[in-house]
Amino acid sequence: MLITICPSRERPQLALRMYYSWLETKVREAHLVLYVAEDDPACSQYKELFKDTKYITLLIGKRLTVIEVFNKIATEFFPDN
Repeated sequence: MLITICPSRERPQLALRMYYSWLETKVREAHLVLYVAEDDPACSQYKELFKDTKYITLLIGKRLTVIEVFNKIATEFFPDN
């Protein structure tokens, strides 16, 4: 399975636009993981926009650097590697 990891902050509409573009170009068995910091002022908007979407996981957690986000998601999705 191919996983696309996308950290986002204060840009829920752009994240939604990116999601639609991703849907149009994704390969079979692909999944999108969107990471949003819990202190993001737009956090509730992300939750609302992505509540009924397919092929996406919206993760909300503490604010992390981009590298920390990638490492966190990679180890959660592939714990044995």
